[in-house]
Amino acid sequence: MLADIAAQYTDRERLLAQLDARPGDRFPHAGLDRFLRIRDRTCVAPGCRRSAVTCQIDHTEDHADGGPTTQANTAPLCARHHFYKTAGAWKLRQTQPRLVTTLTQTCSCSLESGSWATLSSRCGHCWRYGCRT
Repeated sequence: MLADIAAQYTDRERLLAQLDARPGDRFPHAGLDRFLRIRDRTCVAPGCRRSAVTCQIDHTEDHADGGPTTQANTAPLCARHHFYKTAGAWKLRQTQPRLVTTLTQTCSCSLESGSWATLSSRCGHCWRYGCRT
């Protein structure tokens, strides 16, 4: 059994390289998708604990802007955080696979943890993206 584990580990680098074999694809292939969900386990937004199983696989650097579909540029984001990033309310930076270092807003507001209904008197940006001043 130990020999079998050692043999599998010797193939590790080759198998990891296969995950990044199709960087031009718009969506991650099944192996990369499965790897990312197992690697990260939850949404990568700081403080979010939504299961990666229910998350969307997102490009840190957008595919439309030339971002590759690789393990270093993709990670699971829950629908809410994916929306914030796509809409421009958040900026995500991934310095290495699995390490999200920055998630900032484009205005000087902080995330609203309460109900969306409490945002009616706030600025248009805050109303739209769920943050408060």
